Amino acid sequence: MATDVLAEEAAAAVRYDAFPLVALTVTPEQLSRLEQHPDVAFVEEDRLRRPMLTSSVALIGGAAAHAAGHKGAGQAVAILDTGVDAGHPFLAGAVVAEACFSTTYAGHQATTVCPNGAATQTGPGAAAACGPACWHGTHVAGIAAGRSVSMNGVAPAAQVLAVQVFSRLNDAASCSPNAPPCYSAYDSDIIRGMDWVYAQRAAYAVAAVNLSLGGDLYALQSACDADNRTYLLTVNKLRAAGIATVAASGNDGSSTSISAPACVSTAVAVGATNTSDVVQTFSNTHPMLDVLAPGASIRSSLPGGSYGNAAGTSMAAPHVAGAFAVLKARFPAETVDQLLARITTGGVRITESRTGLTFPRLHVDRALRPVGWLGLSAESGTLAAGASVVITATLEAGALATGAYGATLGFTSNATVGPPNVSVPIALQIVANPEPVWPGDANHDGSVNHLDILPIGTHYKRTGAARLGAGGAWTEQIAEQWATPSAARADADGNGIVDYRDVLLIGANWGRTHAVGGAGKQAHGGAAAAGALRLHRAGETVEVRAEGVGGLRALAFEVRYDAAAYEIVDVEDALWMGPQSLRVTHAAGGRLHAGMTLRRGDPALNGGGVALRFRLRPLGAGAPPPELALADVLAVTDDAETAVPLAAEEAAPLPLRFGIEGNYPNPFNPETTIRYALEQTALVRLEIYDVAGRRVRVLESGLKAAGLYTARWDGRDEAGLPVASGAYLARLVQGARAATRPLLLIK
Repeated sequence: MATDVLAEEAAAAVRYDAFPLVALTVTPEQLSRLEQHPDVAFVEEDRLRRPMLTSSVALIGGAAAHAAGHKGAGQAVAILDTGVDAGHPFLAGAVVAEACFSTTYAGHQATTVCPNGAATQTGPGAAAACGPACWHGTHVAGIAAGRSVSMNGVAPAAQVLAVQVFSRLNDAASCSPNAPPCYSAYDSDIIRGMDWVYAQRAAYAVAAVNLSLGGDLYALQSACDADNRTYLLTVNKLRAAGIATVAASGNDGSSTSISAPACVSTAVAVGATNTSDVVQTFSNTHPMLDVLAPGASIRSSLPGGSYGNAAGTSMAAPHVAGAFAVLKARFPAETVDQLLARITTGGVRITESRTGLTFPRLHVDRALRPVGWLGLSAESGTLAAGASVVITATLEAGALATGAYGATLGFTSNATVGPPNVSVPIALQIVANPEPVWPGDANHDGSVNHLDILPIGTHYKRTGAARLGAGGAWTEQIAEQWATPSAARADADGNGIVDYRDVLLIGANWGRTHAVGGAGKQAHGGAAAAGALRLHRAGETVEVRAEGVGGLRALAFEVRYDAAAYEIVDVEDALWMGPQSLRVTHAAGGRLHAGMTLRRGDPALNGGGVALRFRLRPLGAGAPPPELALADVLAVTDDAETAVPLAAEEAAPLPLRFGIEGNYPNPFNPETTIRYALEQTALVRLEIYDVAGRRVRVLESGLKAAGLYTARWDGRDEAGLPVASGAYLARLVQGARAATRPLLLIK
């Protein structure tokens, strides 16, 4: 590619064996040609990454795993860092292969630190620590796979592939805020290290690559993947080969973002806790974070045979990399996804105080437990007065028969204060045919919206087993499947009956979402129902009418409008279906969602009628003519259990009827807008009267064409003086015809 695109003008290229990548030093003109070449998928800057800075192994269940013989034997962990002191007693016999990839680049005053002075070196001694300041890699390697009589790393029987990927920089801007010289790693060298590790998989069973380094912060997964496609490609290739890429989340103290490359979607992102299971304030956290591990005052090896304490997500990440080696040795056939699932499901649940998000903290012993073990998120701990705690019990499939079970939670009191020791019984239920329920998502499509009203009407008054511990909290609950499939999901509150109370949870959890697996997800489709839904508009008044339908039981639809120019007010939904129907509407962001259903057993509707009426109120003068559209129209007809499409017809004019249609607001202060309609051209007057029959104000008088109109009354009389609080009448007169509307002024 370099020869083709740059005609051999670019600086020496770095090519990779396993990945379709090349690293180049180019001029701006050459860069432009690269970006425009049809054979080039993407171009990314070669960015710099910096290092991320006996009790921790016991805390994560490592000691118990070691006692059971699970030490990672036969597996290897690759440490891509500042180099490793292979001769350190804590790493005796652990380092089995070494490599160095380091850059010399005048732009950053960067020089290689490979022992041979070249950009690449492999073999014994190649990954030696890059200098006196390069203690980081040796410390990280000890956490992952150190071994001695007095203490151990997480996988003390695992091998270490040591890869030095840092360069020495003398440029003040690149080293800021520290003074030069400093040590940082170029992306191209990190990728070269990962490329070399991929090639070693035939000689060594590599369980994980550890990257205790990072750079830019990302708050969005999509943005991270888009900006770091080189890492995404590399991590995916390693993952497909059964090698996990474990990366530190970063030490910026952010609760809304994490560092690259940890933010890459297929990397394993690790944050830091202390020995009290509190998330460290320096640790970056975000929903992209996969797992927590100890990262405060971690004692490990330092170059030259010494030991020292260090803190950072750099120290947390190798705990997880070592855990992958231990788990891979125990479960050699399992994929990275399966091993990560063991880590996350077996972890101790820790709530991060800044955001309230909950993450699993690594617990190796629990991740190793066989089928049938009941895992608890917390087996013991201290609870302050007035505090609460959530304990999650995870039972692996097939461990126990279905039925009711009990557990006991014991509280040991402080000897001088508090109540005496108590035991609290806990009721547990194991169901034979579990059906996941999210309160309010009655159709189980992953989102709570207007469509969820339809199953409630379909299953109205059906009964089944109540859910143990049910409630409206937005969390997955498990129900015993009812006799009618999916009916349990319509029982949003879990009390064992589908009724009007379940509609409340649609409103309470409106707009919330959750992941939905393929099993049990309900889809809408099939042959379209007979008839159609049509928009009718006259002035500001809009009606949604059903026409030519047969056996209609429920409707759901979306009306699209220009939210920048109009707002929806005065919504009326208890029209054709009547006040006994179940209904929900929600307008926001240019979308009005409406769902309405008859109750099971109510007679179906035939023919046509007004399903919904509302008013489009302009947000300012000069609003453009309103443009409306119907979308996603669904109907339930006769005794069908699922919704099917219903045709959406083009908008038509709304038939006009003489009279006052309403006013908004009412009651009002200081003014209200009166809406009235004329079905033919005529002389008209719109007047305000008090309850004694005295005329207070004439708002409109003259010849007007047929149409819908609005008039504003500011609560003043003909003389411009404010009138008193109280009841008034708006009176519309056209020849011998008259219509009135009560108004209420409150001051």
